Amino acid sequence: MRNDDTKPSYQEEIESLKEQLKSLQAAYEELKQQYAVLFNSYTFRIGKLILTPLILIINLFVFLKTKYPRILLKTTIKLLDFFAIRRTRSLLLVKLDSIGDYILLRNFIEILKNDKEYGKYNITLCGNIIWKELAETFDKDYIKHFIWVDQLSDLTSRKYHFSLYCKIHLFKYDLLIHPTYSRCTYSEEIIGEFRAKKKISTIGDLTNITPDKKQTYDRMYQTLLPAIKSTLFEFYRNKEFFEALLGSQIDISKPVLTSPNWDLPKIFIERKKYVVIFPRAGTKERNWNEVFYAEIADYIISKYNHRIVLAGSKNDKPSTHAIRNMVQKEIIDLAGETTIPELISLIFHSEFLISPDTSAIHIAAAFNKPSICISNGNYFGRFIPYPSNIFSNAVYIYPDLIEKKLHEYDLLCKFYRNGSKVDINLITPSKVIENLQKIYL
Repeated sequence: MRNDDTKPSYQEEIESLKEQLKSLQAAYEELKQQYAVLFNSYTFRIGKLILTPLILIINLFVFLKTKYPRILLKTTIKLLDFFAIRRTRSLLLVKLDSIGDYILLRNFIEILKNDKEYGKYNITLCGNIIWKELAETFDKDYIKHFIWVDQLSDLTSRKYHFSLYCKIHLFKYDLLIHPTYSRCTYSEEIIGEFRAKKKISTIGDLTNITPDKKQTYDRMYQTLLPAIKSTLFEFYRNKEFFEALLGSQIDISKPVLTSPNWDLPKIFIERKKYVVIFPRAGTKERNWNEVFYAEIADYIISKYNHRIVLAGSKNDKPSTHAIRNMVQKEIIDLAGETTIPELISLIFHSEFLISPDTSAIHIAAAFNKPSICISNGNYFGRFIPYPSNIFSNAVYIYPDLIEKKLHEYDLLCKFYRNGSKVDINLITPSKVIENLQKIYL
């Protein structure tokens, strides 16, 4: 028989289990806190180990950038060279010249891309940022990557110079091609920074470089393609280079731009006939007096009732503003207000163009747009005059010193193929007006 007084009740057992559970929970919370303290301690130590050298590196970077930028650049370049990414089947095409130079070259990029051998490469174009819009609009189907160089910023801004050289050293290439005939120190220095298994250029000339420097830079290239020494129009010079590179004849006779179908700026919605005057070139020797342009503009408005549109870059604004203020009737000043594709469209839809030897003439040539080129003979035979089988609708006006010797073409090439200092303002407005008749016939 069981004695109920000597046994604990079920209620007491339940209470005892509750007390034990509370004790276990308290022990768990204490253990949890201890682990948290321990974890935070290790986290702090690990963070300290990572952050301390990182802070030191940042401070060192700032110090070197401020006090010793060249040391920082060289150190960064060495690191980038060590970790540089090699692009497979990669071809780097370098062209750092002006807009006109690119227009005379760009059709050969398509030929290069369609070649049986070189077409296997992915093309990266390193170009002058002033024709960025032109290349990315017309040639993006053939070019996979772009590297843009702003020469002015590179020469004046340490920050830009550092950024550019980092981009240059980020990748390695299989092949580098530099098709420029008159190579210069700046482009050669840039090319010297690129890493490529093989570098190819032309034997070139001494227009923009001294014999000693040319000899030094020539050593960068594994192949220097031959070129005839006599004066060649620049389009034919490019053709000579790519035919030597590809080892075959190229069936192309002139530079071509696809006819633009973009809308003109809103001001031209009514489609009134207009003439484009593009008054400024890159060097002062090629720039005709604004007073003369204003006189021509007044004549065209009064004689032919055509609208005058001034075009150019934003740096040309002072010149176009001066012309606009001197013209008696209202004209439109779009200098600095158009993209390059819009400028191309503007010239394409115009009646004709008046311009010195600059990019506008090369744009007009690609469409065979009637043009008057006012020139002091600069780079005669190389950039102007265009051979008639390439550009038949151009009239070239030179100072009398050159005009009188046009029948001695080779002699003029000899004197002026590398530049001209003849005063362009010896050309009178009356001489231009006389030649306008050739445009309107």
